[in-house]
Amino acid sequence: MNNTYKERIKTCENGLIMLAYEAEKDSPYEFLITCGHRTIEIQKELYAQGRTKPGKKVTYIDGEKKKSKHNYIPSKAFDFAVKINGEITWEENYYKEVGDHFKNVANKLGIKINWGGDFKKFKDYPHIETKI
Repeated sequence: MNNTYKERIKTCENGLIMLAYEAEKDSPYEFLITCGHRTIEIQKELYAQGRTKPGKKVTYIDGEKKKSKHNYIPSKAFDFAVKINGEITWEENYYKEVGDHFKNVANKLGIKINWGGDFKKFKDYPHIETKI
């Protein structure tokens, strides 16, 4: 992980930090951390996407009526991106493999997580959060 990604993961709970570092060691694909803690203002901007701002909807949590697990300090979630041949990809099959890898590593470490690809209502493939 380079320094930018290390800074992002450092905003998360200790278990998620440990998970990211352990998963990186033998991940089927290179990944980077794109987000740990997220301010309410940033959450509102993401919520506006696909509603009052152009783009695809990326969240159903507005940050006011309901907090995202990213909105806590330390963060209870992180987002990641998969890199193939040095380039970020959004192809689901890669996220499914890396998501399964995160779940397996978390299980070995005794860390309870939810992977966004397992969500029933809204699939959020690049998302890992602590299970409460």
